[in-house]
Order: sequence, then structure tokens, then C-alpha cells
Amino acid sequence: MDGCDTIFVDDDKRRSGRESKEKGKNELSSLEFCWMFLDSVPLVGGRSAPVPPTAAMRKPKLCVWFLLILIRALHVIADVPHSGGRVGKESCSENEFWSKRGFCCDKCHAGFKLKEECPGPKMRSDCVKCDEGTYLDIVNYIPNCFMCQECRRNSKELTPCRANADRVCRCDQGFYKKTLEDNLQWECLRCKKCGPGQIETQQCSAEKNTECRCLENHYPVNKSSCEPCVKCLPNKCDHLCASPTTQHPTGSPDALGQILTLIITMSAESKSESVPLTRQSETEGNLPDCVPREIKLHEFFYYVLDQVPVSKFKELMRRLSVSEQDIERAEHDHRICKDAHYQMLRVWSDACGGNSVVSFEHIQMMIERLRDMCLVNCAENIESTFLSQDASVS
Repeated sequence: MDGCDTIFVDDDKRRSGRESKEKGKNELSSLEFCWMFLDSVPLVGGRSAPVPPTAAMRKPKLCVWFLLILIRALHVIADVPHSGGRVGKESCSENEFWSKRGFCCDKCHAGFKLKEECPGPKMRSDCVKCDEGTYLDIVNYIPNCFMCQECRRNSKELTPCRANADRVCRCDQGFYKKTLEDNLQWECLRCKKCGPGQIETQQCSAEKNTECRCLENHYPVNKSSCEPCVKCLPNKCDHLCASPTTQHPTGSPDALGQILTLIITMSAESKSESVPLTRQSETEGNLPDCVPREIKLHEFFYYVLDQVPVSKFKELMRRLSVSEQDIERAEHDHRICKDAHYQMLRVWSDACGGNSVVSFEHIQMMIERLRDMCLVNCAENIESTFLSQDASVS
């Protein structure tokens, strides 16, 4: 090889060396740019796909990309606090709740409501005390406090309303607390008194009404009175009913015993039937306590019409099982509202037996339906007028 060829070869080697150095410099700058790019991309939940690279970023090999992404993901996972394997809401303790921002916040103490959630993990929530007349009696994260209850009629306050406790009320002496159908409302009702022929088995308390039962050898006439047994009544006066025995010849001891029992029973019946007439003549029409007075149908109906509000009357009829067809027929037949309501009551009475007098069971049914409708005053007025002991003997 001559001198010229040697010069050309050396020039080619120097040129190729410079190109290799420039290529290495370009690759190193691209690698550094990848680190800067991955550090600038935020990762949500430990996973994120990088933005498509530019032409300069495509130069590193694919294995380098995978390695960088793996290292970045491991770095993010290492920064996540450990909670014993629990994730999300399960990582919160009993006195914490899962916030809208995705981390645990502390709850408010009883008597305080949540104003604002904590701004970050291990930071305090903003809680404020309940306003006057409201309360929260549990650890909570509720934004509003509950209204304290008001003491009702025939009750008095035991403990006042506080920020961490509701007002406590107690029924007055002679009244008991009855919870209504929705289990949220309550009222204080007068304790009942045992009627004629009854004995008290449970005294009236603040939470329970008086309980009564019939005296021995008495049977119930209604919920407020019992009468003595004077003859055989199945399921009422069974002890006066002769037990089935085998027939014996006339003159046997069993036959004579049955005859004597029959004579005694007939004698007792005749005496019991004669007592009310004698007392009635002596007291000029006043019946004894054990005999309730008869309540005329029209008398009871007109009293109910005066007590029940017009806007609530059809609801009362529906609760008494009067059909919609009968209600509409009554309104169609009578333009006057009171006449239509009277016909509805007649339909209810006919379904209950259709007598000219109202039984105590049906009056009690009416009272219970009125109380279910929260018409307590109406129910008490009807009860005091028709079911009280004083009314029964007047």
C-alpha cells in the first residue's frame, strides 16, 4: 500500500470514530431525557402509561424502557403506606371514615357535627358543636344535628336537651307512654281502671298500661267489665256445664246429682234475672255497675261526626274497612257532607252486626283507629263519654 492509500485509510478511521462518539452522546442524552420524562409524569394508583415519545426518545432500546418503567413503579409502591394488607375503606379504624378524596379521616365526637373533611391523611377533620335545640349522641361524620324532641301533652321534662343527648320526657302520674305505628311518635294516655267484675294484675307505670282480668267465676263482657257466671256458657263458664257421662237408670246417684245441679242452676238464674229489675225500680232507672248502659246508634254516630275532622273522616272509614265503593256511593247519594258521613257509619255498623245499639267492642275499635291516626283528643273524648265507668252507670 502506498502513501496515498495510507492517508485515505487514516481519514476513514478518524471519521468513523467521530461518528461513534456523536452517536454515543446522542444515546446518553436520550437516556437522560427518559429519566426526566418519567419523573415528570404523575402516576395515579401506582400505574400510568407514559406519553408517546418523540423521535429522539425512540432511539434507546425497548428493554431500557421496560426497565425504567419497572423501577418507577417500584418507587411509587414503596411510597404507599402499609395498612396490614387492608386497602381503601377497610384500612380505616372504628373512629375514622373514608373521605371523598380517597383517604381516612377522623370522625367527630358526640355533640359535634362535621363541617369539613380532613385535608389529608393523619390530619384532623373540622367539627363544630351542635346548635341549641339540636343534638348528636354518637361518634359521627354527619353534617347536620338532630332536633331535640318536645315533651307532649300530659308529660314533663326529666332531663333537658343537650348537644350530646336528646331531651327526656316522662308521662305524668296516672298516664302511660304509648308508641304509635311509625315508632317515632308517642303520646301519654290515661291509665285505665279495672271495671266491674275485674281485678288488677299489673299496675299502671310510665311505660305500660294497667292490666286487668276477670274475677274467679266471672266471664268478660267487653274489655272493661266482667259478669258473674250464672249458667253454662261454652269457653266462658265451663265449670257450670255438665260433663258428658254415661247414662244410668233412673234413681241412680248420678241421675239424682244431675237433677239437683239443674235445680240449683235454675234457681240462680231466676234470682239473677230478678235483681236488675228490683234495683232499677229502687234507683229510678240507674243501672248497677255490672250492667253497662245501652248506647243508641244515632247518639254515637252524631257524637263521632262532631268530633272527627271532616278532612280525616274518609281515612277513618278506610281504616274501619269500609270499601271505596261504599264511600263513593255515600258521597254520590248525599250532597251534604254530614249526611254522607252518616251513611258511611251506617255501612260500617251494618258490617259489624247492624244492631240498633253500639257494642263496646265496636266503640273500642273506633278509638284505636283514631289513635292510630294521631287524633288523640277525639279518641279520649269518645272514650270518656262512652267507655268510662262514670258514663256506663249514668
